[in-house]
This record gives sequence, structure tokens and C-alpha cells, in this order.
Amino acid sequence: MSANAAVFELLEVERQRPRAPLVGPFSLRVEPGCLFVLQGPSGSGKSTLLALLAGVESADRGRVLWQGSDMTRAAQSTLALARRGRIGIVGQAFALLEHLPLWQAVAVSGVPQGLRRAQQRRLALGALERVGVDAALALRLPRELSGGERQRAALACALLSARVGLIADEPTSNQDALNAARVVAVLRELREQGCALVLSSHDPQLQGCADRRLLLPPREGALP
Repeated sequence: MSANAAVFELLEVERQRPRAPLVGPFSLRVEPGCLFVLQGPSGSGKSTLLALLAGVESADRGRVLWQGSDMTRAAQSTLALARRGRIGIVGQAFALLEHLPLWQAVAVSGVPQGLRRAQQRRLALGALERVGVDAALALRLPRELSGGERQRAALACALLSARVGLIADEPTSNQDALNAARVVAVLRELREQGCALVLSSHDPQLQGCADRRLLLPPREGALP
């Protein structure tokens, strides 16, 4: 991939959700080392746009590209394989494997396959420490954590895959001021390492350090 090639592209993407206004058409292009922040009121389509970009939802029209590869109609298994070790995703649900200790849940979802258990543990604990989740918390089950801790654990999991790109929906929304600043610092480090980031956020810290921003207007008929 050339230095100026896009990591993520949306080309005139539209999505019609049941009993909701049409989302789009959206077009955006995000190059390596770019922090792209989506802004807009609730219901403006930020989460849907990110879901389309991540392949969690399918576009009705338009194209979704990752590093030039068309992922618009890709099967979930193909998307999962393409994401592994390349693209991290953090939604608002903070999906974690609830029956495993936190470090192991992070390792199963984010650590490259084929490593020894000790290596998996080291990488998972390192990612958790990076976002402020200490080793004691890493031994607990995910359901024993607070919402903010779960959100940071989900980010830690995404960091293990985010070598090329990261997609995150309101990554500081459940954090106090100290931990929000920690998350922002981690995201800025990723950008400095050449990762392409696409985030939705109301956080002035993230909005202020964005390379590019897109303000989505309110959608007619959307709930406030």
C-alpha cells in the first residue's frame, strides 16, 4: 500500500433502517495516521456510519473499502479474518466473553492465534495496563467490572488488532476525566504510529486533536 493510500473509504454509502430515516449518502476517506472524528446530535447516524464502515451492518447502496479491497458484500467470516491483526473495533456494547477472566477474554478476541498461553497473557495484560486496567482487575470476570472499566477493556482488545486502523463509537463516553484523558492519549499514540482512526465523539479533547471532522446534521424524524 502506498503512503497516501486510504485505509478506509466509504463511497456514496446509504442505509435504510426499519422505521427510521435514510442514512447517507456518506463518502469519506481516511489515510494512515489520520484521526477522523464524527460529530452530530443523537440520531444523526454516527453509530450507523461506523457500523457500515466496520461491516457490522450492510450498506443498501455504495461501497465500503478497506485498504482498497471492496468489503461491501463480504461475509462476516471474511470480515473477521480481514480485521484480525489489522483493524480494531470498539462499539457501544463493549462485547466481552463473560465466562472468562478479563485478561483471557481480551486474549481470545484480540491476541494473534498460535501463541503460547504465557505470550497471550503478557500481550493481553499489557494492552489492559495501557488503558488503565490493572492486573487485579484483569483477573475478574467482565460482569464484575464497572461500565467504564468494561469500555476500556473493550478498547484494550481492539488495540491488539489495531495495527492498521481503529473504528470506535464514543470511546470516552463512560470515562471520568482522568481515564478519558488516558484513552485520548492512547488514541493519539496510535495515530502517531500510523494507524487510521475513525471515531464518533462528543469529547472536546478528541474533537480538538482530530485531523479531520465531519459534522452530521440532525435527521428528520430521528428521536432527540
